[in-house]
Amino acid sequence: MALCKNCKHLKSVDLLYCNGIWVEGVEFVILNSPELRNVHVEDRKLSEAARRWMASKFIEVQS
Repeated sequence: MALCKNCKHLKSVDLLYCNGIWVEGVEFVILNSPELRNVHVEDRKLSEAARRWMASKFIEVQS
């Protein structure tokens, strides 16, 4: 995704109510944004892999 490629220092992202992004896209953003600390996203769009990564990196999720 262009977001990860162009925003190398992304710390927070709001993906709530983004109809064009699903589980795979949310996971890609989370796993490829090394400085990410806060994500706003619906619970149903979080994979188990993304949840584990967020827990290990202390990334806060808000839904």
